[in-house]
This record gives sequence, structure tokens and C-alpha cells, in this order.
Amino acid sequence: MRDFIKILIILPFFLLFSCGNQDILPVETSDSSNVSYFHYQGVSCAQCHGKWIQSQSELDIENGFDGEIGEGETESFNIGGTIFNNLHAQDGDVNSAVSNYYIVLKLNNGVSFRVNSGRGSGNFNLNMYLSSSFIPQVYNSSGKLVNYALSPHKPSATDCNSCHTANGNNGAPGRIVSYNYYGKNKANPPSNNTGNLTFSNDILPIMQSAGCTGCHGWASSYSGVVQRVNTQNPVNSKLLLKATATISHGGGQRFTTTSQKYKTILKWIQQGAKQ
Repeated sequence: MRDFIKILIILPFFLLFSCGNQDILPVETSDSSNVSYFHYQGVSCAQCHGKWIQSQSELDIENGFDGEIGEGETESFNIGGTIFNNLHAQDGDVNSAVSNYYIVLKLNNGVSFRVNSGRGSGNFNLNMYLSSSFIPQVYNSSGKLVNYALSPHKPSATDCNSCHTANGNNGAPGRIVSYNYYGKNKANPPSNNTGNLTFSNDILPIMQSAGCTGCHGWASSYSGVVQRVNTQNPVNSKLLLKATATISHGGGQRFTTTSQKYKTILKWIQQGAKQ
């Protein structure tokens, strides 16, 4: 009886201070047999799971995977995030989180690490010190590469959901997704934007793939880019003139006036350069 009373006293405190904001996000479901169960999808992992790093065997995945990866084996980790099927999924959107996909980190030295599946649909985590920059890759359950970053990430950029928010931070277009956002394979679903172009959906990916965000901090933000466009005379926009090297540009030509990148940006400016 005493033990029961102790549990009743402790339980409210546990619920109050558990991972995530209970005022905003639903209560965690712990039924791992359910393919869609909640564990703070999209929320920064580091705020609860910390930055502790333990040694873990390297997995060379160039020739495939051997053995099984433990599911949610660690309580603290330095690498973590969520895979969604919606680029702008909100925090806690378990219905947009995808199961049976996994992340691989491909280091610039050629070594690759598969990341553990975490607690909750779409979540992943790993305790691993990264000695070099890396390219994150997304694979489906068949082992097919379906998405990857266009530019290397710094070794410290491992709290994935802190950048891959619903609207994106630090140059990220939004969430980590289970399809090729940049359209480099057929896994990329057709865009539902057949008319008006927007910065977040259409222009930011061009800024990233053309290498603009690697040199110019302003190229990652709408406010920075829109200052360099001329909606009254779109073809004379500084953004286009510099990128095509029509006027002097320290970074050289990033694309030509006949390229799809140019045409897309020009059309966006002609439409009023919407965010």
C-alpha cells in the first residue's frame, strides 16, 4: 500500500517534467507494435537527450549492412532527428512521421554510419563522435537511397531537428523527408504548386544547389534574397546579374540565362517575389 501511494505522489511530477512540452504536444504512446506512435517527433533531441557521446562500432555500409541495429538502445546521444513525409510537418505530427526509413551519415573520408531507429515513428539517434563533415542520406526499407543533402554538414550539426524545423533554420528547407526534395530522382512527389512560386518551396533550393548559401549568409533567408531583386525590372535584378556573371561576381557564374534555375527565379520575381 505504501509503495502504491509513493507511485501516486511521484507520477504527476514525472509527467510534468518528461520530454517535450505537454501543453503543446500529445502524451507519449509507448506501444512499439503500432507503426505510428508518438515520441516528440520534430522536437530538438538535444534538449532532453543531451550531448553525451559513447564509443560505438563503425559500420562500413559501402557493401550493404550486416546484422541488426538496436532500436532505441541509448538514453543519451548526440545525433538525432525525425524523418517525415511532409516538408513542413509540425512538431509532434506523428501522422507525417515515417517508419521503416533510416539515415546514413557518409563522412568525407568515405566511411559511412547507419543511424539507429529511435523511440517513436520516424525518429533516429546515434552516439558517435564525427571527425569530419558528412552528407546525411535517407534510405527506404528496401535499402534504396531516396534523399540526401546537397552540401556537407559540419561535424557539430547533429541535432537535426534544431535546423530541420517546420519552416527550416540555418538554410534547411524544412524537415528531413522520405523523398528527394531536390528532384534528383523519381522518389520526389509532384509539386502541388503549378502556378505561383514561393521562396521557401522554389527559390531556396536553387540558392542551395547553386552554392550561394555556402558563401552568402543572406542567401538562406527570404529577407536577404528579396533585397537583391527588382520586381519592376526583373531581368535587371542584382540576384540574377551576379549569378549569371553578367556583372562582376567573386563566385563566378552559378548558372546561365538559359538554365531552368534562371527561368524559375525570373518567374518568381515577375510574380512579385513571394515568400
